[in-house]
Amino acid sequence: DYVSHGGSIALGQDLAGGNATVETRPSASHDTVGRSGDEHFERGVSTVGARVAYTQVLDPETVVQGAWEVSRREGYQSSPYRFVGIGGDGLCGGTARLCVPESHPGTRLRNALIARVRRSLGDDASAGLAYRLFLDDWGLVSHTGIAQVAFLSEDRWSLTARYRLYFQSGASFYRERYDLPDGRLRFVTRDRELSPMSTHRLSLSWQHELELTASGPTTELTVGVAGNLLSYEAYVGLDRVWALDVVVGATVEL
Repeated sequence: DYVSHGGSIALGQDLAGGNATVETRPSASHDTVGRSGDEHFERGVSTVGARVAYTQVLDPETVVQGAWEVSRREGYQSSPYRFVGIGGDGLCGGTARLCVPESHPGTRLRNALIARVRRSLGDDASAGLAYRLFLDDWGLVSHTGIAQVAFLSEDRWSLTARYRLYFQSGASFYRERYDLPDGRLRFVTRDRELSPMSTHRLSLSWQHELELTASGPTTELTVGVAGNLLSYEAYVGLDRVWALDVVVGATVEL
């Protein structure tokens, strides 16, 4: 029910004798949105954007990076499967007086500013911090913070601990419950990703690289576990989600 075609070009330039790098990545895509079981439903959405990043080596132990991402989407940006209850408890299966298809604005301009720093803590450890500010013309503002510590062993295994904090305001047209239309109700949504919300994620991952034979393929084993807490401040029927995810994988490089 969804077809997407897109592409990007990455360009980079080293500066200051290789101690700094400027990179840019323009991109564009066009998507066709369908709805399963409805062969007549077809909507288009196009996206153009770019990413510009500057990376600087401050000293033998420290690297910093600043980046700006911008994109503009035009076309159908709702979900063909979501419906919004108007009046009552706000649920189509509840006491809502009306049930209408979700309707989002036809254009969206998104901007993000990103700052990162990584520092060595000796021969076998490093730490990193990152911050991302996001804002768009739908009135949504979000903040993301990441802290990470990694340990690297001489036996070719690594252990990484990572904490991610995210919180956002809601889109300007988002409502926990919509009242009966009074002529001013233009956009409605049941997308919880547009509601005021926050997330916490704490993860621990272990990777080990080993050679199966002296000249044979290299195998990388990965084991990871993460705990997640998602909190919704204004979403009917859902306040909080606790989640645990476990990843076990192996990659063989021939």
